[in-house]
Amino acid sequence: MPFGYSRAIFPHPPVQYIPLSPLDSLRIDTKTAGEDFKIFIGTEVSQIKGMSDAFSVYLPSRWYDLERGQFFLMVVNGDLFNLYYRGTQVRGVGKKIKNRLTFWLMNTVYFYREKVNFLIFDEEAEKIGEIGLDLADIAIEK
Repeated sequence: MPFGYSRAIFPHPPVQYIPLSPLDSLRIDTKTAGEDFKIFIGTEVSQIKGMSDAFSVYLPSRWYDLERGQFFLMVVNGDLFNLYYRGTQVRGVGKKIKNRLTFWLMNTVYFYREKVNFLIFDEEAEKIGEIGLDLADIAIEK
């Protein structure tokens, strides 16, 4: 059981994954999240502003200052516990939580492929969300 979870979530040995930690994270309970579990990725400050406006939530000012190589991951009606990167996939464990918004500010420093797919599973190994990221959309210093 890699990382204490099913092999259906993490099919490879743990040493083959790079653990990802957010540069910052934020959880907000709101009544404006709707019903469905959704994942969004933003690479520009205007997208962060649009998301905070769409859900009528206040984000601290540091969230409006993305630096080169940074992006945000937003989960609607859920939470994220951890993310692990390998090859073209980031696999993680989360949970559906009605009216919860979860924001992770992330860095691209560990990604060695240009396109990365995020797969989020619940603790019972059911896939609850998926979204792709094209690093060409992010200003990166190399």
